Amino acid sequence: MFNENVTVNKELTITGSGKGSNPAINTVVKPASSCSGTGFTIAAANVTIQAMYITSFQDAVLLNGVSNPTLK
Repeated sequence: MFNENVTVNKELTITGSGKGSNPAINTVVKPASSCSGTGFTIAAANVTIQAMYITSFQDAVLLNGVSNPTLK
């Protein structure tokens, strides 16, 4: 489990270790306590986020004026 807010500012793919929405078997991105923040802020084109569970943020993913994002 990762307790972070992540900003992605270059083209890349972030792949978690699981499938589906079961936190017991997946990569989980979660703040220490529920918050009004954002899990991932995407600030670059062609970013892919896949195979992870993002929970307890106000916004799981924020797209900041980008093109071609992929969320799986």
